[in-house]
Formats: sequence, structure tokens, C-alpha cells
Amino acid sequence: FVRLEKKLDLPELLAPTDNAARIDVVAPRVAGESIEDDRGRLVIRAPESLRVNPVDPRGLRAVSFGEALTGIASAAPRPSDLRDVLAFAFAKDPVALTLSAQRRKPQVTVGQLLVARIEDDTLKYEATFNYNVLYSGIKSLRIDVPIELAGNLQNETKGIRERVVDPAPEDLPEGYQAWAFSGETELLGRGQLKLVWEEKLDKLGIGDEVVLSIPRLIPAKADSAPIDRAWGQIVLGKAETIDLRPAEGATGLRPIDPRHDLMDGAQISEAAQAFEFLGPWSLAVTATRYELESVKVTSIEQALARMVVTRADAVAVQILCRLRSAQQRLEVKLPEGVAFDTEPLRINGRPVTLERGGPDQFFIPLTEASVDRPVLVDLRYTLRDNDGRELALPEFPEDPAILKVHLCVYLPDEMALLGVAGPWTNEIRWRPDGTMNWWKPTHPQDDAALIEWLKRDIAMSGDPAAGFETDGRRYVFSTLRPTGPLELKKMDETPLTALVLAILVLGGLLSVAATLKVRVLAVGFLLTAIVLCGVFAPLLARQILDGYFVAGLAIVLVVWLVVFVYRHPPRWPAAAKPNPPAPKPTPAPAPASAPVAVAAPAETGEKEASPFAKSE
Repeated sequence: FVRLEKKLDLPELLAPTDNAARIDVVAPRVAGESIEDDRGRLVIRAPESLRVNPVDPRGLRAVSFGEALTGIASAAPRPSDLRDVLAFAFAKDPVALTLSAQRRKPQVTVGQLLVARIEDDTLKYEATFNYNVLYSGIKSLRIDVPIELAGNLQNETKGIRERVVDPAPEDLPEGYQAWAFSGETELLGRGQLKLVWEEKLDKLGIGDEVVLSIPRLIPAKADSAPIDRAWGQIVLGKAETIDLRPAEGATGLRPIDPRHDLMDGAQISEAAQAFEFLGPWSLAVTATRYELESVKVTSIEQALARMVVTRADAVAVQILCRLRSAQQRLEVKLPEGVAFDTEPLRINGRPVTLERGGPDQFFIPLTEASVDRPVLVDLRYTLRDNDGRELALPEFPEDPAILKVHLCVYLPDEMALLGVAGPWTNEIRWRPDGTMNWWKPTHPQDDAALIEWLKRDIAMSGDPAAGFETDGRRYVFSTLRPTGPLELKKMDETPLTALVLAILVLGGLLSVAATLKVRVLAVGFLLTAIVLCGVFAPLLARQILDGYFVAGLAIVLVVWLVVFVYRHPPRWPAAAKPNPPAPKPTPAPAPASAPVAVAAPAETGEKEASPFAKSE
């Protein structure tokens, strides 16, 4: 393997011209008369800036680069600034090769990224020109800028100098000024040029609008030659109080997605809209000022409260909240008479210290919470001297956004729920109990299902339901935003049953002496009262209309039946008497000259059958 290099200082190769330089190439050969066969391969390498062609090759056969470098590629790495342009194979015959080399003209591509954003009543522009110069370097890059921007334009590119082209070029558009940008050496390869400027906006009132024209910067020429391809993108940024949107009459632009379609993978977090252009364009934007409204920094997405009313006039409480917050701590105010056990507060199942403020004022640390990541807050306490007639939830003085809340109340088995009051929806469902009570409260979802709904997509270190014991009958209520406590009207079942039986039996006994019409009216009044109670007090109706109520009605009906039988004993029909024998016929009396009166026989209880009566 033999590598030969030759430095060429030919004037035709120093700058792009229309003239080509001729270069003679001598192929190295093995000398000696004893050589019977001489074969070889010749590879010509040149910079990308040169266009190389063979002129009248003799004794050479053109081959592919792969064939020419077979077996020697690993021993002869190619320099990074050279490329393979020609490859030949030769044999014992004499070899002659002349090359025609010509300097290639530069090929310049410029991509412009223009970003407009508003900060503090100032419209800030940032124009980034990503240029790529191929084949030959250029001394300067000309960009035409509007005259009104000439005094505000700032060049933030290190190693790049700017100057105003004087005299002005003949092809300069009206209202523009030509700027030339050059580096310490020729511009070759990829580079970046950044220009920034600002435009002060007039004071805008709330709802006021102003139309602004986006200035157009034009990449014009590379040295004295036109730029081969110039294109760009425009990005409109969004601000907190001022909105930018395109006005009517935009030309030469097409909308693009600012999240995915920006050049070279550019990422602009505040980008609202973006456009792309391939030629001349015009764009005006409308700036509108809006007033910021304060938003809630804490959101309780779902919550579950479990309250167990005990026979000792105490209520055990567990509050589970799925929330997102941008705060470090959340203030909470608990009801009066609060007592804590060990570990009253847990975050995602891990014990956390509950911070105390003033009386009944506490703070929940939210170091693990964020706007994008929810946490599950588990707060447990006991309400002393509370018989469960009024159940209040904790209050959040900072007024976070609260969505749906479920409240599960557990009452002792001997306690009857007669009614509820407050801004809560009754979600109780009833099913047959199989006892004298007839009905048992239930709900389609048990506590485990509601807790699973709360902790979804949250990494928990324990079961939130563990350690909180429940007992008694479960009643479920819900609301979208709790605005008040839940008030329960309850009573012990034994006195309630005794009262219902006493009213029924006493009313039945008092109506014993009444007429049938009064009793019918009493029964109608009772049926009407039952219907009205079922409509306006369904919980009370469920507690009253049970087996004991039916038993009381049965007692009253039995009493009424006994009294009726006593007053109206049954009259049995008399036994049928046998028919008396028919009387013997008497002979007919002798006819007399005058009629004789005969006394009629005395009437008896029954008429005697006439012997002349026809038998039917």
C-alpha cells in the first residue's frame, strides 16, 4: 500500500472559477527486469470542494471503490476531509492519467427560526439563522433587515462580526438595510447566527387589542452569489396576561405543530402557534390583554369519610382524600372535641407528623404532592361527647377545589335511622333482612371498593383500611362539595317498636266502641298516613313498616273480630217440623132449604192442607 499526497497551489483551485486545472498523476510501479507480472489499483481522493474528472486515461480500467479497496481498507483509513472520487485497476501495460480539477461553487442553505414572545409589555424577538455552507467557504453572509430595526438589532453570536454594506446593493428592497456577517475565517459547514431585538408596547387595558406587524428578515446573498435555499419558521409565544394570535391577511405561511415540527428539534415551551414559509411572507398579530384570575392551588379529587358511632357517645373518624397540590402544607380545621390516637396522619400509607397551629388548627405537610402527582391523605381521629346526631367533616380554610365526597356512617344495630338533613344525597339501598325488621341498609360498593377507587395509580406502602375497625349498620351518603354537616334523626329500636305497637293497639281499643263507619274512616286515615310517610319520610317508613307493625295490625284486627262476634252472636235456623196427618173426609150434609152458618175452625200456627188442593 502506497499513499501519495501533493499540495496544489494552482490559482484555478483557490477560488471558484470557470477554469479547470490539469494535474498529471503518476502511478507507482515496481521496478526490475525480473518482474513477470505487475498489477495494481489506483484510488484518487480529493476534498469535497473540488470537482475531479479523468482526462484521456491510458492503461487503466475503471472499477468500483469496493473492488479497489478490497484487502487494504483497514490498513488505509480515509482522512475525514477527503472523499473517494475515482478508482482504477492497471496491469503491466504503461499507465498515463491526467485529471481535470475545478473548484466547486459554494452551496448555501439558510433556515430561519423567528420567535416572538411578550414579556412585561415588551414584544421580544429572537431570530436564529442556521446556515450550512458546502463545497467552498464564503467570506460573508448578507441579511437584509428593516431600517426601523437597524438601531435595535443586537448580534449575540460569538465570533461573528456584522457591518452595514456601504454602498447599498442595487438589489436591496425598499425600506431595508443590508447587513454583512463574517467570521474570523471563511464560513464553511454548519453554523448559527442569532439576532435579538425588542419592541415596546403601549399600555394595554384589560380587553384592549393592538395589531402588530412581524418584521421580515431576508437572507439575501452569500458573498455576491444568491443563497441557494432560504426557508424558515415563525413561532408565537404565549404570555400570562397578553395573548398573541394571527390577524387576518397573512400570506405565504402554513400552520405547523410547534411541539413536533420545529427545525433541528427545537423545543420552545411557551410556543402557542407556529408557521412555516418557503418564500416571501407577511404576518400581523393581534395582542390582547387579559386579567389573571386566581386559581385554587389544591384540588381534592375524591374523598371518603368513614364515621363509626359508638354506644359510648363517641365517633371514630377516618378521612381519606386523594388530592393534588402545589403547596408545601395544607391547613385543616377539625371539629371540636377531637382526640388523636397514635399515627393520626398518613401520606400514601406512610406515617407523617401532623403539624399543629392554633386551637383546632392543624397543617398537613404535602412534600410528596405536586400538580401532576396525586397523593392519598389518611387522617384519623375521635370525636368525644358526640352521640352521632350531627356529623361534620374537617374544614379547609384555604378553600381547595373539592369534587365528590362519600360519607359512610355506621350506627349500632339497635339504633334506627329515622331521617337525615343536610346537603347530602342518600345512596342507601335496602334488601330483605329475613328478621322482624324486614329491611337492611346496603350499598352497591363496599368500603374496600371505594378505597380502591381512591388509591388508583398511587404507590401505597400499606392498606388504608387496615387498623380502622367498623361495626353496626352501614349508611352511605355523598355530595359534590360539602357545605354543611350531616344531621341524623335516630332512635333506639326497642322504644320505637313499643311506641308503634302502643299507638296501634290503643287506637284499635279506642275504636272498639265506634261504629263501622268510624272504623272504616280510621283504616283509611292509617293507609293515607302510611303513603304520605313513604313519600316524605322514606327512612321513617322503612323503620315503621316491619314485622312488628304487621303484628300490631293483626292484634287490632283480632280484637275487632272478637268484639264483633260478642255483640252479634250467630242465630242458628229452627229444625223443620213433620207434616200433620191429613184429616178424614166427612160425608156431605143433606141439602137444606136454607143455608146454615157453620163456625170456622180456629187458626193454628200452620194452615192445614186443603184436600182439594192440587199437588204440584
